[in-house]
Amino acid sequence: MIDLPEFPCPGDAIETSFLDGEAVVYDTVRAQSWLLNSAASVVWLLVDGQTSLSDMVDTIVDSFGLERDAVAADVNQAVQRFGELGLLAGVTPLETPEGHVAVGGALAPPPVP
Repeated sequence: MIDLPEFPCPGDAIETSFLDGEAVVYDTVRAQSWLLNSAASVVWLLVDGQTSLSDMVDTIVDSFGLERDAVAADVNQAVQRFGELGLLAGVTPLETPEGHVAVGGALAPPPVP
């Protein structure tokens, strides 16, 4: 587990695009990209350098009516993963492979019948 800033924000070299409700995050220095699932994308939208982890949880709970403890776990998991991948300013990455970042639990979309 890495230490996260109180108000996480994307690194300077990070660019984001959205496609079909999912974020594509690109590091222009390392020339690497990641596809965030819809749940991780919701969290990523709140990673703005002005919103604390607690405020992220409150915003999602208020917006989607989900259970707070489950949302808190998902938000913490997502932001930890963003930090591990080096997507956050001031956080040294633990790994850098490209790929898909998925968050489950409370923020996971319902299964399609």
